[in-house]
Amino acid sequence: MLGVYRDWSEGDGSFIERVTSDRPEALLIGTDPREWLGGGSAIRAVWRRQFEEGSSEQAWRAGELQAF
Repeated sequence: MLGVYRDWSEGDGSFIERVTSDRPEALLIGTDPREWLGGGSAIRAVWRRQFEEGSSEQAWRAGELQAF
């Protein structure tokens, strides 16, 4: 995730393809209780849209990361 934050902050969207897959069991849980994305293709689509709409000048900072 730290690499994703770095790439996103530097305007490099290639991480989206690297870290997502087409696996239907993939699950991404965001910071909002309603932000549960199921399936790799759904995660990829949302991240692409967020990346295109966001600013590459936005710095992402890691808080308490948890991954399973």
